[in-house]
Amino acid sequence: MSIILVEYPRATLQDQTDYAKQNALIEALNLASSDRPIDIDLGTSKVLKGNIFQIGGAVYRVTADETITGSASFYVKITPSGATATASYVANITGVTWSDIYNGYYDGSGNLYIFDEGRALVFGYITVRKKRNLSFSNVEVWFKNGEILTHTSGGVAVGLGAAVTEKGFAGGAYSSATTGGASGYNADTTTGGAVGAGAQASDGFAGGQGAIAASGGAAIGVGAYATTGGAVGSGAYSQQGFAGGNGAASVGDSIAIGENTQAEAGTINLLNKLFFANIPYGATENYVWNYYYTKLTANDKHGCIGRVGSTIIESVIVTSAGMAFYDKNESQIYFIAAGSANETVYSISMFVIGV
Repeated sequence: MSIILVEYPRATLQDQTDYAKQNALIEALNLASSDRPIDIDLGTSKVLKGNIFQIGGAVYRVTADETITGSASFYVKITPSGATATASYVANITGVTWSDIYNGYYDGSGNLYIFDEGRALVFGYITVRKKRNLSFSNVEVWFKNGEILTHTSGGVAVGLGAAVTEKGFAGGAYSSATTGGASGYNADTTTGGAVGAGAQASDGFAGGQGAIAASGGAAIGVGAYATTGGAVGSGAYSQQGFAGGNGAASVGDSIAIGENTQAEAGTINLLNKLFFANIPYGATENYVWNYYYTKLTANDKHGCIGRVGSTIIESVIVTSAGMAFYDKNESQIYFIAAGSANETVYSISMFVIGV
């Protein structure tokens, strides 16, 4: 034990032992009234060496860092027992009151309590502060409408119920961060950045209320979602591709731009007006027809830029009967019949205008 009693001499000094005790007591009281070190380091759960505590009518000196036992909390009880005292965590300080006689917080059994008065004031354990300053190291600093928490590894959390570990930043009530940055009510991040109420980011960036980003994705907008891709706009959704616009959605290696525009893997869809897809070599004619029949307005001639095999095409019409391709002279150069199982020898790549 390293919290040691500083013994009082006899009332009438009789020998060298009494004088030594008197000198030790004077030294301890002088140290207590000078620039004292920090009392408690909650980051390491230690009562720090060099401190002087008066517990009731007895004076104790901390000769080495003393470990605080029990489950970590914001409240520490110093329990005297003869020539030594021990330090332990307590869950709360209910029943603890200020003593004007001994200038400290005590329970009915005479145990001394060390804690941050600002935090106790916020949580209603005390109604007025009694001490001149705060004395904790690596612990929260509280203010009436919220809190600031610093972590031993450099992280900072600001806001009621905010939590931070390692080197992250959490700003907003109940926000949480590990090594990333979270800002906004209930925002949460691990290694990414989350900005906005309820935003969540895991190795990505989420900006906007309820936005979610993961695996390097970037989601910007209310309710936007992105995994490895980018989503910009309210309700935009991207999985590996890019979606830009309210309600836009893209999956795989695709791009969707425009409100409610959707693009599947390997396609580009711009404003539902310009659509690109590459049909690979070896696809059946029926596959090609069915693919475009579900994408284009039937029976309308659509301007396009593309090719069938080596021939340049500039317009296309898709109907329930099949799909016709035309060159710049409006001459039909190729026709795919609906339901045909023939394998075309061509690959088809084209931008279609006016989907």
